[in-house]
Amino acid sequence: MSLWILLCAAALLSLERLCYVWIWRAPDAFRALCARPVVALVGEPVDVIQTLFYGFKGLQGLVFVGWCYVYSDGTLLPLSGTRSSSFFRLTTRACCA
Repeated sequence: MSLWILLCAAALLSLERLCYVWIWRAPDAFRALCARPVVALVGEPVDVIQTLFYGFKGLQGLVFVGWCYVYSDGTLLPLSGTRSSSFFRLTTRACCA
């Protein structure tokens, strides 16, 4: 396993927690950010948090797929008899359940 890939994945996934901690610890600053014209287009602060939530879920999905891609020799197609096909078993179960 590459340390660089692990650190990149950890950094990307930590953005969500850092954002939510900032919102929790500094709600007035978050409300001030939400009052800016560009952010206000999203809506109220709760709407901004919801948009952040969906964005972070998308980021988590991309990190997961990227991780699978890197550690399955550059393909997401299942290879017979290897662990890379577990990606498809997991996603098929999640999507079809």
